[in-house]
Amino acid sequence: MITSNERTTTKDHAHIEQWAKERGAYPAIFDMKTGQRNSVDVLTFRFKGHQSENLKEISWEEFFQKFDDYGLLFEHDQQRQYTFKEEGC
Repeated sequence: MITSNERTTTKDHAHIEQWAKERGAYPAIFDMKTGQRNSVDVLTFRFKGHQSENLKEISWEEFFQKFDDYGLLFEHDQQRQYTFKEEGC
């Protein structure tokens, strides 16, 4: 885990889940339609009270499987700002 300028970057599943739960967030994917048959699943969180037709809540197990498969890092601040980025970027 790396912390700098009040932002933290991590791959630690327990840390990510705790951060999300403390903010009322659930793991989700945002289905970005790229054509009739193609779609791209983008990892995100669904915050309590936020609804979107393209946002699908998923299990923590599925979330972390995709997180690891995509080789992602999770970067966040102490509020609700976050991003996923590829390792090595």
